[in-house]
Amino acid sequence: MSQLKYCQQLFVSPQWLFGNITTSDNNTQDDSCIVVVDCRFSLTDPLLGRSQYQMGHIPGAYYLDLNQDLSGAVGQHGGRHPLPDVSILADKLAQMGINHGESLVVAYDDSRLAFASRLWWLLRYLGHENVAVLDGGFSGWQSLGYPVSNIPSTIPGTRGNFTPHPQATKIVDFNYVKHYVKQINQSTLTENKPVLIDAREGDRYRGEREPIDPIAGHIPGAINYPWQGVTNAQGYLLSEQGERWQAIANSPEIIVYCGSGVTACVNLLSLEIAGISTAKLYPGSWSDWISYQTNNMFSFIRPDLSEFTSYKPHPSSDTLEPVNTELDRLDTNESPYDLPQEIKKKLAETFQHTIESNRYPDGGHEALKAEIAQYVSESAGLSSDSFSAVHISVGNGSDELIRSLLISTCLGGAGSILVANPTFSMYAILAQTLGISVVSVGRNHDHFEMDLAAAQTALEGANPPVRAVFVVHPNSPTANCLTISELNWLQGLPPDILVVIDEAYFEFSQNTLVEKLIKHPNWVILRTFSKAFRLAAMRVGYCVGHPQVISILEKVRLPYNLPSFSLAGALVALQNRQLLLSSIAETLTERDKLIRDLSTHPILEVVPSNTNFIYVRLKHNHSPDGVLKTISQKLRSQGTLIRLLPGGLRITIGTPEENARTLNRLGQI
Repeated sequence: MSQLKYCQQLFVSPQWLFGNITTSDNNTQDDSCIVVVDCRFSLTDPLLGRSQYQMGHIPGAYYLDLNQDLSGAVGQHGGRHPLPDVSILADKLAQMGINHGESLVVAYDDSRLAFASRLWWLLRYLGHENVAVLDGGFSGWQSLGYPVSNIPSTIPGTRGNFTPHPQATKIVDFNYVKHYVKQINQSTLTENKPVLIDAREGDRYRGEREPIDPIAGHIPGAINYPWQGVTNAQGYLLSEQGERWQAIANSPEIIVYCGSGVTACVNLLSLEIAGISTAKLYPGSWSDWISYQTNNMFSFIRPDLSEFTSYKPHPSSDTLEPVNTELDRLDTNESPYDLPQEIKKKLAETFQHTIESNRYPDGGHEALKAEIAQYVSESAGLSSDSFSAVHISVGNGSDELIRSLLISTCLGGAGSILVANPTFSMYAILAQTLGISVVSVGRNHDHFEMDLAAAQTALEGANPPVRAVFVVHPNSPTANCLTISELNWLQGLPPDILVVIDEAYFEFSQNTLVEKLIKHPNWVILRTFSKAFRLAAMRVGYCVGHPQVISILEKVRLPYNLPSFSLAGALVALQNRQLLLSSIAETLTERDKLIRDLSTHPILEVVPSNTNFIYVRLKHNHSPDGVLKTISQKLRSQGTLIRLLPGGLRITIGTPEENARTLNRLGQI
């Protein structure tokens, strides 16, 4: 025991660990001087680490979760992984039998020390320096054929004595770093000056890519030492740790940060191995730095955008990386069916023989507008001459059209918009990017009708005045069409308020208000080719409205706003609409089947749907806190992506096979 009591190793090999630990039959570590902790985790799948531990771990190892155990509660500031409550963590460590200053703690993961180093640093921060990481991690242990257990370790009979002694000199906060940045930038020294190290990957440091945080870039004055440079691809520490830090070895002060204070600890470990033990951690790191509204890297950027959260292309993902095509992607309301091969062949021929890549696309869209006008009239059961090209504006998705409508009505403090949440988030997001105020009202809990009394009050008291009202018909995410009361309220709005009715899901609901445009010139209708027409990749939307409104949109929109291939795709889709829209019947059948099968679920309530998706929420006797997120994460870990929302889950109708898998997975929750 005394030999290990003062062990000050920074890392141990799998061979050393195997030779120094033994476990009893109940999977409790017999030698209380060594406590092994599994720290495996995934930022993109928070449940993965614990699942991996349950499937197999080093015998006797305990598990600590980055989010639940090694981090504190997330607030407005402090970053994505604030330091945990010292007393709570100390209690957990004591329960594992760890004695402060005595027990050797060995931390491992399977992510090149990314999470094991967090525990390593935390223990040293708490004054417990007898901690090491496992070189090579769990994979290194397995590669040597050492035993693996799937039995969770039990709490030892004797509680440890862990009294934390936080080392304030090991951390810095936002204000310290802010002052530090000024000091670095004002320094005229070329050598031996303070150093601020960004431990993230080079492209994130340079601001070329940011998969997690809302703002890309780095803290001014920081230099880049990516944390992956500490180990090889297999997670083994490289031998040249001293050489890595030679250029800054004599710096009077070193501060290390990353995205949220986790992988920076890998660099701190490396610095310690190199004999540099004075480096400090900025726990909040980049995610804390950008949380301060006045903390723009560039003073010419509007301060309010620092608080702005951008739209996530893949809402169910924690990163901006492309979604794995092997997953059942039921989170973005796309069609589950690609274009038929005969349509793709026509498009390929068009690209090969008609489209000139060296020429700008058709900027007027006249041929497509004429085809859209005919379809709109047909879809509303009106005469073919009811609408023409002058009633149509085409955009790069409906998003561009929404932006053009906002610019035309509310920009420059001229007005605000009104929305009823929950609804399509891009109305508010685009308004915020333009500095336009958003007035939000709620919806009835039972049937999702907007709070008309609150909406009327908002109209009467908003400053700046409401100039546009946005509604979805049927609504996303709640899948309900506008009610008679809502329609009456919209029809009673004064003509100086624009009413935007988004019919993105018309082809599924077959419920349109197009015929009302004739009597209401202040109304416009938005539609898209991204859903039933299967052209989500081509980004084509259109607006139907009074010619004078359309003429303004044509002035506001960008020139050549749609690529030639997208224009050709939309035109071919309309010319072959019977073929493309034939899949709707199966989608509706599958939707009704999904609703019927989920109606008996013990905790989930499915509401009626007029769309290609369903909205699911918890039954009244279940609290939503954390439950919906857990369901979403479990489905994702099993291969199904759905949309997690504050009050429910939105599930796109997929192929019969995808729907069957989703039902099966939901049934297991």
